[in-house]
Amino acid sequence: MDRMIKRSVGWILVFLLIPMIFLGIGAGSPEKVGGKVPNTTEGVWSTPFGGIKYDYGSAVIQTMERALMKSKLTSSYTVHDNITIISDDDFHAQAEGCWDVQGLHSGNVTHPYIIEGLNITDPLNHQIQIQNTTVFFQIRNCFLKGEKNVDSLQQGISLINVTNANISSNVISYNLDGISLSYSVENVISNNIISNNSHVGVRMTPDSNFNVIINNTVVNNRWYGIYLYSHNNTLSRNYIYMNGAGIEVPSGLDNVITENMFCENSGYGIAFSLSGRFNTVTRNDFVRNNERYGPQAYDNGIYSVPNPIVCNLIEYNFWDEWTSPDDIAPSGIVDQAYIIIGSVANTDPYPVTIPYNSDLHTLSQPLIVPLGDENLSGTITISWIAYDSFRSHTVEYSIFYSGDSGTSWILIDSGVTDTNYQWDTTTLTNGEYLVKVVASCSGGLITESVIGEKFTINNDVKETSTVTTTSITSTDKSTPGFTFLCLVTLITFSLIPSKVKQKK
Repeated sequence: MDRMIKRSVGWILVFLLIPMIFLGIGAGSPEKVGGKVPNTTEGVWSTPFGGIKYDYGSAVIQTMERALMKSKLTSSYTVHDNITIISDDDFHAQAEGCWDVQGLHSGNVTHPYIIEGLNITDPLNHQIQIQNTTVFFQIRNCFLKGEKNVDSLQQGISLINVTNANISSNVISYNLDGISLSYSVENVISNNIISNNSHVGVRMTPDSNFNVIINNTVVNNRWYGIYLYSHNNTLSRNYIYMNGAGIEVPSGLDNVITENMFCENSGYGIAFSLSGRFNTVTRNDFVRNNERYGPQAYDNGIYSVPNPIVCNLIEYNFWDEWTSPDDIAPSGIVDQAYIIIGSVANTDPYPVTIPYNSDLHTLSQPLIVPLGDENLSGTITISWIAYDSFRSHTVEYSIFYSGDSGTSWILIDSGVTDTNYQWDTTTLTNGEYLVKVVASCSGGLITESVIGEKFTINNDVKETSTVTTTSITSTDKSTPGFTFLCLVTLITFSLIPSKVKQKK
């Protein structure tokens, strides 16, 4: 019963705090933009490692692109020194004539103080640190940056014993931690881009409870995207990519983690340690996390010793490697539970077959297999293997060749839907060549794979040869809901006629 009461309080908090993003202290949330973004250079988010391209397809990418573009224009921000506030009285004093934009000098729910549009860059100190306050305030549309490749102890925003803060639409990078909360309750963190921090994107340490973290993009933070050492928080609709691990919960009770996207984190998408208990994880998408070692989630949240029992509720999530079979009713639920490693032997008993994220569209980059020197002639059969995953976008292929080591490419054919192509090389001059296959899906993304080594065309010797390429192409089905995911993977080439290699 106590657990049910705590969970009820948690969900009530969601409905009470989320409107603050749009009302009262929630001013400054990004404007809504309808429709899809064309898949142009400006509309594709490329990761710094060239591993996966993300096409957010809606207002999310437009908000990110605007923020990143703005961050490159120093004239878009007002250069400012570090901000340190140690009390309500100190806040009132510093706000007068500066952040008291309403002219009321109040800092209440209807007239919060607003810290906005600042460029604060400091490799050694917190860019903004606020302590021991209860006034209502916003930090929005700021560019906060430490120093790349400098391991210091600074944080972009540090809140200690703070309540009633709204942190929104900021770009925060190259610090130890992007945002840190300690002993801070009932705050909202929304619509921020938090990236490239040497430890953690968002750190929540003891007694930072009843906060809402929503709609943030947390990418490429070295240790964790979010470190949750607190209780009764709500984490929803965050995009958590390419961090050391997605969300780590070493100690936390009754947190609600829902409708987030976990993608390509090196470690687990989510992990609960010994004291991470009675949390709810539902309706999230987990894609290609912890690929090197196995399952995407870990649960060691033990309620009693020596007889551990399952105490974290993990259900109705999408796990991209676990989408079939679905032969037993109800439809849309995988027939077998998803196994979550850890001492409590937890599972997701209802893994869904289709991702929730209708906006996200991903396309992996090719993996190339090096080739030795090959002598080919006549008609070459170029072939590849297509693997259809949990969706069914149409995938077409274009084939190119290059006689100048890839400096320029000449189209052989396009619009190919089969997985092989007969290429007549008799019109070519003898010499060294490369072949490239480009895959494009009906969702609008493109990826390509180039043969790993040059091969030699020598038509003085007439014979038929085979160039074998291997690709894995997984494309998706449309689904209702708040997300849409497409994975297309083009993988390998081989020039060995009798063997086709498949890489995952």
